[in-house]
Amino acid sequence: MLFGGHYVVGEVALWSGNLPEARSRIMRAMEFYDPTADENLLLYYGIDPFVVGCLILGFAETPMGRCDHALKLCGDAQARAAELSHLYSQAFSLAVIAQVHQMRREPARAALAARELSTMSHERGFGEMLGWAEWITGWAMVEQHRGDQGIQTMLKAIKFHESIGGTIATPWRRGVLAEGYAKNGRLDDAQQELRRAIETADQSGLHFFDAELCRIGGEIALRSDPQDPQAAERKFRDAIALAKGQEARLWELRGAVSLGRQLRDTNRPDEARTILSEIYNWFAEGFELPDLKEAKALLDELSS
Repeated sequence: MLFGGHYVVGEVALWSGNLPEARSRIMRAMEFYDPTADENLLLYYGIDPFVVGCLILGFAETPMGRCDHALKLCGDAQARAAELSHLYSQAFSLAVIAQVHQMRREPARAALAARELSTMSHERGFGEMLGWAEWITGWAMVEQHRGDQGIQTMLKAIKFHESIGGTIATPWRRGVLAEGYAKNGRLDDAQQELRRAIETADQSGLHFFDAELCRIGGEIALRSDPQDPQAAERKFRDAIALAKGQEARLWELRGAVSLGRQLRDTNRPDEARTILSEIYNWFAEGFELPDLKEAKALLDELSS
């Protein structure tokens, strides 16, 4: 009961946007797990507690900037699910692994996990898991220059999830869809989708993705009206502030890169370098990721 209580509080904190509380609570929950004594909980919960604890902890660690550690946790969960030969635990592992790769901006690896999840979900009738697989697949298509097909795939998956009441990740899903629209020049659709994401977050208290919604809003504003850079700049600064409050270092880095480019383009390289170097220097892992590579390239440009 203590495991379950701490875990539930942790997951509520995660989707509410309180990442430090989520991490602390789920780590506390894991202290109560006994792999021998708690085997019966697999039947009670429908998923192995160790598996779900590792996965949600890894999910929380990703935006907090411990991106490589997050993948290790996911690997530990996947190994435990395979050891138990429990199909739903295996499917849930694949779903979260795909989501973690999406947050890490790794479309090829995300799509690979999503394909495996899709196959298992079709075979075993895991409808909700299939929806996750399709959403991740659609995002990967957009990132790999198959924009129209990817957008339609994401939109279909979002509508499916909402039809079955699976709205816990709606602000995240719709925010990513808005970014996909913007990348493909559909700025009116992007603005409308972003409004839906923000409204859902405000109405439901699902604030996990708030900083990214703000940054995406800045990118949309910049594309919509390049002659008014101040509007985008305000959103980028708000995104950084929100991310700092949540200790979401990965989201903070993305906001800092967007703001850094804006400051560079408006002849304020020193301020851009100061803001970006502060968050970049915090990272101790994940330097192969696109976000950190982009940040390093921009810092080198600002220092030359």
